[in-house]
Amino acid sequence: MIDNSAAASWSWPASAASTKVRTASATIAALTALWGLLASLTSPRTAIAAAGVLILATPLLLPRHDRSRQPEPEPELASGRA
Repeated sequence: MIDNSAAASWSWPASAASTKVRTASATIAALTALWGLLASLTSPRTAIAAAGVLILATPLLLPRHDRSRQPEPEPELASGRA
């Protein structure tokens, strides 16, 4: 049998990556609690519908590109030939 006691006591060093993971986990937990509260105040179907509407609306939050502007042509490079 393999002894995993040393591996079980070892942990990753605290870093920016682990801070991001903790922040992401806290955000997920907070949103789950918020949606649970919404579901208890209304109904689970209403909470799921609201989540679906928000998911479908997220592309509207992305920055828009101005497609009416044409890119400027690149200047001709001088070839040195006469």
